[in-house]
Amino acid sequence: MHRKLIPIIFAAMLEPALAAPPDYPAITANAPALDFPQDHAAHPAYRTEWWYLTGWLKDGSGAQMGFQVTFFRSRPAVDQDNPSSFAAKQVVMAHAALSDPRRGRLIHDQRVSRLGFGRAAASDSALDLALDDWRWQGDAEGGFSIRVPAKGFALTLSATPTQPILIEGPNGVSAKGDGAASRYYSEPHMAIRAELDGQKLTGEAWFDHEWSSTLLPDGAVGWDWAALDLDDGASLMAFRIRDAAGKTLWTGGTWRDSGRDHEGAPVFLGDNAVTFTPRRRWHSPHSGADYPVDSDLEVTLNGEKRLFALHPLLDDQELDSRLAGGPIYWEGAVSCAQGRGYLELTGYDQPFGRQK
Repeated sequence: MHRKLIPIIFAAMLEPALAAPPDYPAITANAPALDFPQDHAAHPAYRTEWWYLTGWLKDGSGAQMGFQVTFFRSRPAVDQDNPSSFAAKQVVMAHAALSDPRRGRLIHDQRVSRLGFGRAAASDSALDLALDDWRWQGDAEGGFSIRVPAKGFALTLSATPTQPILIEGPNGVSAKGDGAASRYYSEPHMAIRAELDGQKLTGEAWFDHEWSSTLLPDGAVGWDWAALDLDDGASLMAFRIRDAAGKTLWTGGTWRDSGRDHEGAPVFLGDNAVTFTPRRRWHSPHSGADYPVDSDLEVTLNGEKRLFALHPLLDDQELDSRLAGGPIYWEGAVSCAQGRGYLELTGYDQPFGRQK
């Protein structure tokens, strides 16, 4: 983490807040259909948004590792009419991480800045994100390139779609509970060509783009989320939202089978169709949090229960994003008998949004 980011964070905290937050747009079930390529770009009126790529890479010897790159855009509750160029009307945060069993722990870097000053950008007309010398750019074919010269590693990659876009939730509206929803779509099974510290790698990844004004329902403290690229070409996204006692408040997800060209209609997993059952917990020596890193993910598809036993590539995949204004959480590469993917576990250190 660069020390120069610390004053930016404190400056953003000192911006004058409104008596009431901005008039963030609501997301409702009758939202218009997603429109591509326009919806690959930023949606600055909404409170929060993220572009998220997770996947597995392998080198010429077959050795594997996990990776993730995420850019966030946030519209803070500050006076949007403030004429000062220093007003944090839009903030961009990004982080990147490697899960390499040979290193035995997560390698992570992060950045944050308010929009402007030649440091941060999030275009609302195309997929074009920048934060210092980190860059994420879309192309005309629906793929994108990423350049992350991070502290401790340098990663560049290109991602090429191999399947149609997967709409998450009816009409691209993903319900998270009473009064909470997001616009959400994915691109599973993306083909990856990468270079890590000069070494050529290939792999497969899952891309998510999501934006919302209401992240969680009342009483929620965090979530368990998984996205799996299955070996037969099928795709599964599933999540549950938890309360402080660990009780499930809401579940959801999407399944698309491995049929011809993967153009069949996705199956949306409604509330109570997803179950996460911990098998083993890992105690973090960094934060003291206990994470269910080995879990049984069970989903009900057309009345049939299917089990995906998730195993972490390595236990220590905890990500501490507090220096960029984020939380502590676990986000890592996992595998199952049917394929590979990523698992995200939030709210186990502190209730989400109420970090130290």
